[in-house]
Amino acid sequence: MRAGSLEAVRVGRQCVSRRAAWECLACGVLMLGTSAPVAGQAVEGRVWDARSDRPVPNVLLRLVDEAGANRSATAADSAGRFRLPAPGPGTFRIRAEQLGYQPYEGPRIDVADSSEVRRVEVVLRPAPIELRGLEVSAEQVDSRVRGMLGINPSRLRVRPIRSATIQDYAMRGSSLPDLIRGQQIPSMEILRTRDGPCYQHRGRGCLPVYLDGTRLSRSSPIGVSLDMIGTVVIVLPNEVIAHPEGAVHLYSVGFLR
Repeated sequence: MRAGSLEAVRVGRQCVSRRAAWECLACGVLMLGTSAPVAGQAVEGRVWDARSDRPVPNVLLRLVDEAGANRSATAADSAGRFRLPAPGPGTFRIRAEQLGYQPYEGPRIDVADSSEVRRVEVVLRPAPIELRGLEVSAEQVDSRVRGMLGINPSRLRVRPIRSATIQDYAMRGSSLPDLIRGQQIPSMEILRTRDGPCYQHRGRGCLPVYLDGTRLSRSSPIGVSLDMIGTVVIVLPNEVIAHPEGAVHLYSVGFLR
């Protein structure tokens, strides 16, 4: 059981006995110390494997409202920890996906006020990977992306980075910055910052990063595993009306199917 001072929203199941109270408390303290400041609404917690009872890293997580719209997104870190900012008081659910696990949607989470931080546990159940249906044609991808950006990605100055290239880098254990560097995009520079990589074009500010159309906060750094990404689309400044400052768009495998 967890300490009474830490309210927990059990998502999927309660803490099992071998997760002692001191471990849960330590986890909460560590997360508060390493994530963004707790001011403002947020849902944070950890992702567990239902079979092995171990943390699951690199899980894509989204906070959706009652209408099913994405309100924030992030990825669990190497210890399964995550933090999802909430846009304001309201009722939300967490959706999570990771290859090799069943898609997850949790119960309702009520965020009541501007300073509330809700603690949750996300428990994923292993499932065989169905190879059929994972492959999506370039035409299907372009159609989905065009609906998001308002332009066919093939018309952008930087060609979309396709699944085959992404998976080639993933098999080598490369990261997203490695992938983008490898494309040798003119005037693109990747800087290291305390909030994670900063993608600059012509020395301007950091390009915002989006996951399946949801902008990721710089205060919630994300380390998305390339295994989960189906396409990367880079929009340069003044190229798309919807993103005049430019953007790095990541589209997950599940989103593109």
